[in-house]
Amino acid sequence: MKLSIKAGATSQSCNVFIQDSSSTTGAGLSGLAYNTAGLAAYYSFSGANATATAITLATLATVTTAWSSGGFIEIDATHMKGWYRLDIPDAALATSKGRSVSIHLYGATNMAPCPIEIELTGWDNQDAVHGGMSALPNTACTTNASLLTSGTGTDQVSVSSGKVLLQATQTGVTIPTVTTVTNQLTAAAIATGVWQDATSGDFTVSSSIGKSLYTSGNAPGAASGIALVGSNMGTVSSVTGAVGSVTAGVTVTTNNDKTGYSLTVTPPTAATIATTVWEDLTAGGDFGTNGSIGKLIVTTGLTVATVTNAVTLPSIPNNWITAAGIASGALVAAVWDGSISGHTTGGTFGGALNAAGSAGDPWATTIPGSYTAGQAGYIVGTNLNATITSRMATFSLPTNFAALGITAGGKISEVVLCDTLTTYTGDTPQTGDSYARIGATGSGLTSLAPAATAISTAQWTNTRAGYLDNLSAGAVALASTALSTAQWTNTRAGYLDNLSGGAVALAATALSTANWTNARAGYLDTLNALAVMKNTALNAFPFYMALASDHYSPATGLTITATRSIDGGAFAACANTASETGNGWYLIDLAASDLNGATIALSFAAATADATLITILTQP
Repeated sequence: MKLSIKAGATSQSCNVFIQDSSSTTGAGLSGLAYNTAGLAAYYSFSGANATATAITLATLATVTTAWSSGGFIEIDATHMKGWYRLDIPDAALATSKGRSVSIHLYGATNMAPCPIEIELTGWDNQDAVHGGMSALPNTACTTNASLLTSGTGTDQVSVSSGKVLLQATQTGVTIPTVTTVTNQLTAAAIATGVWQDATSGDFTVSSSIGKSLYTSGNAPGAASGIALVGSNMGTVSSVTGAVGSVTAGVTVTTNNDKTGYSLTVTPPTAATIATTVWEDLTAGGDFGTNGSIGKLIVTTGLTVATVTNAVTLPSIPNNWITAAGIASGALVAAVWDGSISGHTTGGTFGGALNAAGSAGDPWATTIPGSYTAGQAGYIVGTNLNATITSRMATFSLPTNFAALGITAGGKISEVVLCDTLTTYTGDTPQTGDSYARIGATGSGLTSLAPAATAISTAQWTNTRAGYLDNLSAGAVALASTALSTAQWTNTRAGYLDNLSGGAVALAATALSTANWTNARAGYLDTLNALAVMKNTALNAFPFYMALASDHYSPATGLTITATRSIDGGAFAACANTASETGNGWYLIDLAASDLNGATIALSFAAATADATLITILTQP
């Protein structure tokens, strides 16, 4: 089998045919796998790198699984018998190893050797654009950055008779310096053409320079034409609109229009000027210029020589405004001796004092009077309307209260707790202190038998025996009746019969070695049936999942994450997934690899449910 692959290519696969050596018809051999006994694969480059190198074959999940080095799988045993997919290791296609590489598969039973020869090329015959060669553009023709071709499209050259044709618009094209131009115009010829251009042609286009110079068919400097500065200036018949600016003196011979002018700003009136002057703030800049009237007024003050409309002020003692005047008390006296009638304005101290004075003496006010419920005058006047002593409640002391003998310290000196204690012997009341003392013979504790009446040994023996009879339901004899050896033997044997369901013989009957061996084997069989064996699969292992919301209700419809820890190691996923049986119960098949340890910790977790944790001690 011969193939061609570009050297250095990666993740390459090929289909190979393996013939059945036992077939006389050349049929293919089916049933091979990556780990079939005897199956081997090697590769070797040509030339100096011809050393045979083993290929480690590996499994593939399906024939469509992604490439994996050494992957080997049968394609279809029915329709393509003998055909297999082989994933070639990248190392077998490396560059600079040789011009070709040979792969050889052999060794399985009834397998004919399968040789594969691959040419390692420097280009890729599967690349339709540039053949895998880096020297060529990797874009299709007529697209940007592709090979140039003849034509009129993108990245194409238009030619005619072996010459390249330039387009009408050549954006971004640099033309070499031109040294010779036929019929080239000179600057003088261009100037002559401009100034000698006829006004009937190029001076009619709106908004052009020519149109502006040649206004309404009138030449510049002529009447109604554009004005020119100089001695040949024509007469300006009229100016329509405003003259924007005059940069030199203008002599007006006669101005016939002297009316109709107005100022755009209304001048201030005399009153406005006066107000502005007198209300100008002294803190401003108008009062800061040295030598000005404003500076003089602010700095030295203004002396008023004459005051008109003077107001006569009352006579004020001079010493009032001095410290001595205030200390003399004249000012204080004048304040407090002022008439109240002239100082009753609401919110002032005079008004407040006047209101307080008119309230009168509160102790002379009749209560409760006009006071209403909840006010202090009403409460005091209603409840304290008599002497306090008349309000004390009356009561009577208990009978014989004085007999308590209360001392000056407040203690009761004498208490008779009870009169004579009545006791009984039979139905006859007994009196006297001796009958009230507990411990005296016959002192009221009639539930106890008289000390003189002793229980005999026989009575105690019978009572004890009866008690034991009740405990053993008659199985225990009276203490006075000794059980014979045979009776104890039979009783013990019966007990053992009950324990073992008849499997254990009477104690008097010795078990043979064979019987004990069989009994022990049966017991161990029972234990082994219940034990979990180490490294042995355990199918249908049940566990319960409870809702996390209440920690006991069955959690159904869960996707279980099953993990296990072996002998205290890290938790890893179980080999199989769990399935639901119903009502919160789930089953999982535990693989031998899940139980390959002495102690196994199982964890079953799911969203919305409490995790179920189980520890298993395996049996070897």
